[in-house]
Amino acid sequence: KIQERLIKQFHYTAWPDHGVPSSPSSLLNFVRKSSAANPPNAGPMVVHCSAGVGRTGTYIVIDTQLERIAKRKTVDVFGNVQKLRNQRLLMVQVEDQYIFIHSVLLEAINSGDTEIQVEDFPEQMREIMDVNPETGVPRVEEEFQRLGRSVVPPALFKAANMNCNKQKNRYANVLPYDESRVKLSLIPGVEGSDYINANYVDGYMKKKAFIATQAPIPDTIADFWRMVWQECSLTIVMLSNEMESGRIKVHRYWPNKAPAVIGDLMVELMSEQKFEEYMLREFKLTNTKEKASHVIRQYHYNCWPDVGSPSSGAGMIDLIGQVQRWQQQSGNKIVTVHCSAGVGRTGVFCALSNLIERLKTEHVIDVFQTVKMLRQKRPAMVQTKEQYEFCYNTLQEYLDSFDLYANFT
Repeated sequence: KIQERLIKQFHYTAWPDHGVPSSPSSLLNFVRKSSAANPPNAGPMVVHCSAGVGRTGTYIVIDTQLERIAKRKTVDVFGNVQKLRNQRLLMVQVEDQYIFIHSVLLEAINSGDTEIQVEDFPEQMREIMDVNPETGVPRVEEEFQRLGRSVVPPALFKAANMNCNKQKNRYANVLPYDESRVKLSLIPGVEGSDYINANYVDGYMKKKAFIATQAPIPDTIADFWRMVWQECSLTIVMLSNEMESGRIKVHRYWPNKAPAVIGDLMVELMSEQKFEEYMLREFKLTNTKEKASHVIRQYHYNCWPDVGSPSSGAGMIDLIGQVQRWQQQSGNKIVTVHCSAGVGRTGVFCALSNLIERLKTEHVIDVFQTVKMLRQKRPAMVQTKEQYEFCYNTLQEYLDSFDLYANFT
């Protein structure tokens, strides 16, 4: 008789060739997910890397210690590694891996398990929005505050703080991490010509799915379009109005009628359509030197109030859907997202895009970890408690739009 078994393979793809992953949360989420998928009546999990000692040992120690933390509220990494090495030589091969285990466990202790199954979301949502009787503070606010205590790589902003680049930053306190910043092609003889206040941000299904950037200021409009061309971005999402509360939030970086020539690039407004909550503009971007053109769509969401967050998430859900449909038509290139500073509303858009994608695929929601992963690529993503709460409320609206939660896909 032929026997069949279903085998699940979880393949972690974010481990760099050298060193350890940049994000403890990334590996923590992976260990939790893969370990939970192994049923109690199954045989042992098979874990491998290349030699089966360094990364393999790291995974096993993290998994073992997470179980120990849950049951005994204690940690013993040293004893765990020692025991493993008695069973297989060189387990947890290098010091960086040993240190990284501690970072992952610290992340687990500080953050807790914030993943919610979709069927539990309505009840969990009510609990999160309630006031914690012990502290008198809403739990959603406590969760947002915990984001600031999370373990993140050292914040390095060397490029942003170079004298030749300081004036290119719209806000002196919103700067891009060096590690994930978008680097423009250098213009020979022009110091700092590779700098723009922008970071690559990962999507749910794809690394570098987004560029999170500030709205260009007059001196950086040329850099903005250079970036759009260089990165082959065919979608721009704009989440601020030009004027808000009597202050300039976005300097207009596109032409009205006559084409604008910016260095080797020519930008031409082809069409403009007004929808209920956003404007859709279509541009033709031509590189006169290369004699090539791209059609670029700008989705300008214009219903974000000057203070706080939108009262309903329906417009944002629609916007994300429209962007995804255009992305599928145009080849899923990187999406350029900006508000004014490129962190608050920009973070909300990126977070909700990733949360909805994961919701469709895995039927789980984890607002905390999603926002934290964004913040490891660009600081202050989802900047305020109101924006963080808006993410939860929008997901609730998204699920409420289906008759049964099980049918939301």
